[in-house]
Amino acid sequence: MKTYSKKTKKTFEEITFERKGWSENSEQIRLIAQVISDNDCKIDEEDKEQKDLYIKIKNHIEKSGIGTFKEFINLILQSDIFASYLAKNPTKQQRYQKRFFRVLEEIVRDRDDIDLVTANSRRSSGERLFLNNDGEISLTRRGDERDIDVICAKIKNGGRDKVMYISHKRIGGEGSSQGDQYREVRLFLKYASKNNNKNESFVLAYEGDYFNNNRLKELGEICNWRHVHIVEATDIEGVKELVS
Repeated sequence: MKTYSKKTKKTFEEITFERKGWSENSEQIRLIAQVISDNDCKIDEEDKEQKDLYIKIKNHIEKSGIGTFKEFINLILQSDIFASYLAKNPTKQQRYQKRFFRVLEEIVRDRDDIDLVTANSRRSSGERLFLNNDGEISLTRRGDERDIDVICAKIKNGGRDKVMYISHKRIGGEGSSQGDQYREVRLFLKYASKNNNKNESFVLAYEGDYFNNNRLKELGEICNWRHVHIVEATDIEGVKELVS
C-alpha cells in the first residue's frame, strides 16, 4: 500500500527519491565551485557546468546588484543551504525516466536476443524518432508529428527484428502542465494504435498519482491492445513480461 504526504500529495518513496536528487545535485555544485575556487575564481570556458554556474550567478548579481562572483563561490563552499539553492531541480532532470531505463537494462542484461537502444534523449547517442498521426515511426519531423521519448528494444526473432517502442511518462499532481502531458500520452496511444506493422509494438510505462483509475480506464479505451500496451513503470514483473 502506498503512503502519501498530505502536504505534497507525493508518496514517501517519491519524496525520498527526489531529496536524494537534491543532495546529489548540491554536492555536484560544491565540486564545481571548488574547482573554480582552486583556479582563482576563473572558469574554464570549455567546461559547460562551470559556464552554467557562472551565468546563473552573474544573472542574479546583475538583477540584485548584490555580491561578487567570488563571494558567491565562497558561500557555496561554506553553506549546504546555499549550494542547494543553486543546484538543479532533480524533478526536471528526467530522474524517474533514467531510473526506469536502469530497470530495463537490468532486465535485458543477460539476454543476447534483446538489444536496448535509447532515443530522443538529449544525453543519448540514439537517433531522433518521431511518431506521426498514422502510427508510423520516422527519423524526420513533419508538422503533424510529435516527439516521443522512447527506448527502442530490438528483439531478434527468426531472423526478423521485432521492435518495441517504450514511452515512459511520469505525471504527478494536478494542473495545466499535467493536463498537457496527459494529452501527449493520449496522442501517443492514439497514434500507436493506428500502426499496422506486425513487427512493431508500443508500450506506455506510466507512474505518478495523476494516473488514477478513471484516467487509466480512459487510456485503456484508446489502446487496441493488439500491439499497444500500458504498464505501471514500477511494476517490474509486468515490464519484464512485456519485454520478454
